[in-house]
Order: sequence, then C-alpha cells, then structure tokens
Amino acid sequence: MSGLALSARSGRRLGGSRKYDLYLRRALFAWLMVFVIGGIIMILGPFTGEHTSGYLLGYLGVSVGLGIVLFIISPKRKRTTARRLIIFLLGMLLLLLAITTDHGNMQLEGLFFGALISLTHFAVIHYAIAKIIGPLVFGRVWCGWACWYAALFDQMPFKRSHGRINGRWGWLRYVHFALSMGLVLVFWFGYGYRDGVDGLSGLYWFLTGFLLYLLLGFILAVILKDNRAFCKYACPITVLLKAS
Repeated sequence: MSGLALSARSGRRLGGSRKYDLYLRRALFAWLMVFVIGGIIMILGPFTGEHTSGYLLGYLGVSVGLGIVLFIISPKRKRTTARRLIIFLLGMLLLLLAITTDHGNMQLEGLFFGALISLTHFAVIHYAIAKIIGPLVFGRVWCGWACWYAALFDQMPFKRSHGRINGRWGWLRYVHFALSMGLVLVFWFGYGYRDGVDGLSGLYWFLTGFLLYLLLGFILAVILKDNRAFCKYACPITVLLKAS
C-alpha cells in the first residue's frame, strides 16, 4: 500500500508539474506576442504617427507579462506580492490613460451622465465591458488585476485580510451608488447641467471623485485594518458586479 501511495503522490506531483509548465508556456507566449506587437507598432510609429500606442502596448506587454510569469513561478506564499505588482503596473497605466486620453469622467457619475447622453457613450461602453459583461465571462478580473483604486489600496501595510466583518457594512455600497446617481439626476434635471462626463469638466469630476474615493478607502483601511475595506464595503461598482 505504501508503494501505491508513493506512486500516487509522484503522479500528482508529475501532473502538477506538467500543468505548471503548461501555464508558464502560455504566459510566456502571451507576453511575447503582446511585446512583439508593441515592438512592431513602435517600429512603424514614424510612418503611421502612432508612437504612443506602441509605447503603451509595449509597457503593457512587458509589465503585465512579467508580472504573470512571476505569479506563476513564485511559491504560493509569494504570489500575493506578484499579484500586487501586476495590478499596480496595469492599474497605473489605465489610470494614466483615463486621465490623458480625453475620455472625461470615468467615475460612476460619468456612467450616469453618459447614459443620459447616449448608450453608445465611451463611459457606458467601458462600464458595460469591464464591470458587467467582463465579470460574466471572466469573474471579477477588474477588481483583482486592473482596478487603479485596488492597485493603490493593496500597497498599504495591512497585508492580511481577515475576511468580511459580520454585520451590515455592505449597505455602504448601496448608499454610495444611490448618492452618485442622485447627484447626477439633480444636476441633470434640476439645473440642466450636461457637462459632467466630457472634456475638461468631466476630467475635473473624475479627479475629484478619484481623490474622494482614495480618501474614503484609506480611512476605512486604517479603521478596519484591511487594505480592501473600501472594495468590500463601500465601492459602488460592486452593485453593478452583483447585478451581473
């Protein structure tokens, strides 16, 4: 029996090793493909005028690919560190793009303003893909690997989460969601305000909301000793995620 048990354990190790090698090869291949495409775009930049796209795609390929490889090859106890690296690199890139690409207000209020303007508005499409359709297919990939708020909260010193606190802290997310929607509706129908999502005005909305979210997230993290306290209890986007 001991021989059979040893053989079974060896088989499991072998199977795990093969699965590990398969994941590693896939990650390396994906990273190389994105990196090569980014390199090609950079080379063609002088002829097409698309310098920025190539640099961004190259950064995305190198940083995220490297992070994924580190995540795969790291011991289990070190994978949290690798994931924090990935989400920080990717989250900061997406935040930079949100600020610099003239897409205006990417906060939840921007979704509501955008929906009142047109269902094909960029803010509506972004939320539909990243927060509704995406989670249906891939789960909460945005929260774990791309969210710029989580990227910053994860760098706080409270490294271990103690799970969710018993009680009704979760009602905060619904209050937050309702306040955001109510604010937009008051401005839209009460004052005829239409500039909450596009252009410079939309950017001011975005940056103001961004700073307020960070402040609330840091306060909750310190009080509850949990980096992701904001994500668990106060993030209004989780209302959309739960609906999906």
